[in-house]
Amino acid sequence: MSKEIQEQENSVQILKTEEDHRGYALKATFDGETFRKIQRLKLNLKTEDNLLSRMQIMFARDKISYHEYQEIEKVIEITQTTGKHKLNLLTKPMIDQILRRILEKKRKKMNYVHLGGIQILVKSTFKEGINCPIVINLFDERFINAREGNLGIVEGNLAYTKLLFTYYPKYCISLKDIDFNDALSLYFQIKRKDLFKPRNHIMSIYYQDLYTVTNSNYGKEYKNS
Repeated sequence: MSKEIQEQENSVQILKTEEDHRGYALKATFDGETFRKIQRLKLNLKTEDNLLSRMQIMFARDKISYHEYQEIEKVIEITQTTGKHKLNLLTKPMIDQILRRILEKKRKKMNYVHLGGIQILVKSTFKEGINCPIVINLFDERFINAREGNLGIVEGNLAYTKLLFTYYPKYCISLKDIDFNDALSLYFQIKRKDLFKPRNHIMSIYYQDLYTVTNSNYGKEYKNS
């Protein structure tokens, strides 16, 4: 490291850094000469021995993450297939179970759930060949506009016994959201009304998903630390 770089690094003073459930903050101070040199730096500098690179190391923030995979199977009663009933695929109690297993000093920093992938399989509970058209909708109901909150629609027929639906959200949901439980809402509607009598279960839903509890909404990769 050059003497000039070392001198400039020494002139930077980190006043305060904090991270908790409210978010992340870092405050630093440096003199006018250092500030002018930072302004002149090019972001595409290839050498690692430059002030910008050194400051990035100084200000480095650990990305904390805990990954969770789950499989759930539920049997669905016929009166729940009108398109008005929903199944919440991700809920706060699910996340709370993960948070309880994390050390307090890390748990208080967790603010997001990153959604990796979701796969849904629907299977009938009756013989093949029975005409049973079905529509499956996955919504993010935090949106005011239902169209913008639509994550995917699949139409099929349980005459062939199975229907598969896969979706990769790849974005984060804030744990502070009041409608967190509705961010992944699954609706299903069977188009026929003359199949099963009430209190009989016409199909089962099996779904698996992968998500990450993390402290940051930024960065493609997360580091356990």
